[in-house]
Amino acid sequence: MKNFLVYVMGTRGDIQPFIGLGYFLKKKNINLIFLTLSEHKDFIVKHGFESYTLNLKFLREKKKKNKEEIELIDNIINFNDNRTVFFRITQESHHFAVSMQSHLKNLYHNVGNYTKKMFKNSVHIIDFLKKKYNLEMILIHNHDFNIVSLVAMVLKIKFINFCFFPNLVPTDKYPHPFVCCNDSLPYPWNFLNNSKTWSYIYNLFSLAFNSTYQNIIENKTEFTIKPTFFENFNNFKLEPVVNVFSTHIFPKLKISKKSHILETGFLFMKSKKNSKIDSNTLKFINSGKRKNQSIIFFGLGSMMVPKKKCIEIFEELCEILEHNQNFKIILANYIAKEISKMEKNIPDNLLLLTHGLPYNILFKKMDLVICHGGMGTLSTAIICKAPLLIIPISYDQYFNGMIIKEKKIGDYLLIEDIYKLNFKILDIIKNKKIKKKIEKTAELIKNEKSYEKLWKFIKKMNSSTYYDNLQDKYLQKKK
Repeated sequence: MKNFLVYVMGTRGDIQPFIGLGYFLKKKNINLIFLTLSEHKDFIVKHGFESYTLNLKFLREKKKKNKEEIELIDNIINFNDNRTVFFRITQESHHFAVSMQSHLKNLYHNVGNYTKKMFKNSVHIIDFLKKKYNLEMILIHNHDFNIVSLVAMVLKIKFINFCFFPNLVPTDKYPHPFVCCNDSLPYPWNFLNNSKTWSYIYNLFSLAFNSTYQNIIENKTEFTIKPTFFENFNNFKLEPVVNVFSTHIFPKLKISKKSHILETGFLFMKSKKNSKIDSNTLKFINSGKRKNQSIIFFGLGSMMVPKKKCIEIFEELCEILEHNQNFKIILANYIAKEISKMEKNIPDNLLLLTHGLPYNILFKKMDLVICHGGMGTLSTAIICKAPLLIIPISYDQYFNGMIIKEKKIGDYLLIEDIYKLNFKILDIIKNKKIKKKIEKTAELIKNEKSYEKLWKFIKKMNSSTYYDNLQDKYLQKKK
């Protein structure tokens, strides 16, 4: 059996598609080994895969010392697919360049140190895993495209970059990166038209990445990075790339026949045969169905919402239920766990779901799914034909919410506008056109054959000579 490594940093929603892929590839005599965060180890091992942890102690220590500054650095580094860069910032967009100028020296220093340590940690453990498992390929999640791609080049391991965030893919309709200002919906960079701000930001980050990468490979090998690595910075794409989202929903990319880019559609993790909804939750749902009540799921994934905001959301849900006897709400995920720790009176028509359940079973029973817009939750709701209300928290979720509304299969609501939740729920549930549109979309997605397309691409790249010239193209020996 061949061994591939999955390098993935992120939340559980980033892990699940690779678990689904792992089950599929086992039938093709390929075993996946995971390199990820420690909090995901139990989940991965439960599904029968080995998991190793990347040491991020240095990053946690830095966050404690200077939380605000490192968060800014995180939002730059985490999106290493340099074709576009996606930021969530606290400043208004027109103040962004001025703000960044004051961070310039610290930016160079901290991005440099972060990248060096990430590279050093990654190269050592991946080298160890390569020797132990005779690794043939690395499947890289989009949070760390560049660093891990460089590791793969140095260690001469084939790799495929996986892009889960559609806002990172430039298209004719959305050609620019998207920026989130004050937790609002994303504005394209051309929001800054008629000014020199975009040009300044572009040059700043180009310089920052350049100064960082020139010295990251200094302790392990005799290589440094060639200037070609930074050419066409705004449109940089390190192929091969797999875009893991459906073009029946998100904008389609124009792909050249000569490129090594694939659009698969969503990768769903199938539940085990014995997966089911627990009796307490099922009783809650069925009692509502018998009374013709609308069953609503509310969960913002593992996104950590401030305690004050958790209470505000809970109180808003209680008020909605007080005035709408036709609703029953399942409050799940992080917020449910936080509320369960407090001494709160829980209405009879609200259920706190503090344990995990298979969404592909649960959502089939929902009349509305309210979620943060993470790709896993979003795609599962669609395949289960449940209308969506997106309350984005960060990353790609703002863009996803905008597209869901544009495709008329749901709507979005900013978390600071949570007081409008009742009106949004009523609008979606009463809108029969949304229900019909999502049913049609679900049928299209079911026929995408994502795993089969991906399998052909993996076979093609694993036998390709494409990787033979990458070292010569991007790396040079130290003099």
